[in-house]
Amino acid sequence: MAMTVTDEAAATLHDLLSRRFDEHSRRLHQLSKSEVDHFTAMINAAFFEAARSRFIKDGKPASDAKVIDYVAYARSWDEGSAEEIDPDAGERLINVVIEKLPLDALDDLDNNVVFNSKLMLLASFVREANYTEEELLAKLIQQARNTAEEMLS
Repeated sequence: MAMTVTDEAAATLHDLLSRRFDEHSRRLHQLSKSEVDHFTAMINAAFFEAARSRFIKDGKPASDAKVIDYVAYARSWDEGSAEEIDPDAGERLINVVIEKLPLDALDDLDNNVVFNSKLMLLASFVREANYTEEELLAKLIQQARNTAEEMLS
């Protein structure tokens, strides 16, 4: 049976990726435990979709140098990005998603470091793609919602 991601969980991610941090924080604190799980699944799904879109071209994964350069670029955006994106975790996360590393390549990393790096890299992908509000909702949020529902079922 497929699990349905709630509108509140989707709206919380939308606020985050639209850089409406006050609204995101307000919504996040109002989510139920299951909605937090939906929100987390959507972050994982959005990261997966955005990283594959960014780093796989014509079925081929990007070179190690491109991944390393991108993580350095994402960390250079601002002080928060530099603090929250662990370079090793960021590179491994991307390489796992583009299937250059096995999933267990993340096993020795702290879960909070992985999650924070994933979240900040996702924000960087969105910023770089320069989505309009409509594109963000129509493309990434809906795609993440669909993928999250598959992951949760």
